Amino acid sequence: MNARTNDRGMRRFIVRSLLFAHPILVAVGIYIWLDPFKVIHHYDSYFTSGGINPIMLNKDFVSTRNWLNHYPRYQYDSYIFGSSRSMFYQMAVWSRCIDAPLSHCYHFDASGETLFGIAKKLDFLQKNKVRIHNALVIMDAHLLKEAGNSSGHLFMKDPLISGEGGLDFQLTCLREFFTANFLQAYIDYKVTGKVKEYMKKEYLMNDIAATYDNITNEIQEKERDELIRTHPEKYYTPIERMFYPRSSNERQAPPVIASEQIILLRQIASVLSAQGSSYKIVISPLYEQVRLNPADLTLLQDLFGAGNVYDFSGINSFTASKYNYYEPEHYLPSVATAIMDSIYHTPGYGSPEVSLPRWQDSATVSASLPEGPSGRPNSPS
Repeated sequence: MNARTNDRGMRRFIVRSLLFAHPILVAVGIYIWLDPFKVIHHYDSYFTSGGINPIMLNKDFVSTRNWLNHYPRYQYDSYIFGSSRSMFYQMAVWSRCIDAPLSHCYHFDASGETLFGIAKKLDFLQKNKVRIHNALVIMDAHLLKEAGNSSGHLFMKDPLISGEGGLDFQLTCLREFFTANFLQAYIDYKVTGKVKEYMKKEYLMNDIAATYDNITNEIQEKERDELIRTHPEKYYTPIERMFYPRSSNERQAPPVIASEQIILLRQIASVLSAQGSSYKIVISPLYEQVRLNPADLTLLQDLFGAGNVYDFSGINSFTASKYNYYEPEHYLPSVATAIMDSIYHTPGYGSPEVSLPRWQDSATVSASLPEGPSGRPNSPS
């Protein structure tokens, strides 16, 4: 009798457990089927070129998996590393600078890239016996500071890059899908087909049209570039408040390179040296106009050679005008092109005082803007 009772009790427990688990299993199944972050299924191309890709993807994962898709055919040997700021160093320009076939060049970038991420990517390439003839590494103090793996579904490194377990990566993406913020934005977008302002907060959704080349892994925002080129006032006036005022006195960043960073920098230098790579390190000209700490710059020059490190941080002709930026975090492709032209074409170049296209000149753009409260054109800050 006791055995029968226990057996019935066990069956009831199993049935209740299945009933409880059923909606969870269904929800997980829906997530796997939808694969909103494109981290489960295989994709020949992770972005639709020429349109809006509304759901933000982990660019580290995209860069890595896209490389796996195409390396066997194209045998990439020239790489640009960095955060989303490096994305605007256009491959068509860089390939001419280094005299390399465009199809051999690859953007190995990641959103919110870190020093850890760049070191691990070079290690990944080295372990896969990939030849690196040329490398362009785009850095800043924020990137140099980060010596560990990033957190969050958009910024964690692909497990193939980090060397860490894939389960944690997948669970992070799964948990993000079921957060109230993302689910609300996702369902709202699916119903209305519109990316609304609240969806763009916290990097949930994106409404910027872009072209994507899955051979070079390059993204270009041609519609935005054309608007800035032809009607800068239409682009900049609505986002005027984003460009905060800066001090006329140059500021220095605190030193960010410590023992952990030195280990990673030595790893990067070791791979590039062992490969006999031709490489250049660029410190980005950020809108904030904070100069890289001189001690950090000296360490970079000691490790990579003074002739291979180019510091564009601080106050200079690039950072002087907000019209050299999409917004305070990203400078325009024309600035990246001017930097590439200067470091590859001018021997012994050391100053960031490079002339810009006329339409980007502060006075030219200022004259085309609406009048400010004083009756004079709003001046660049």
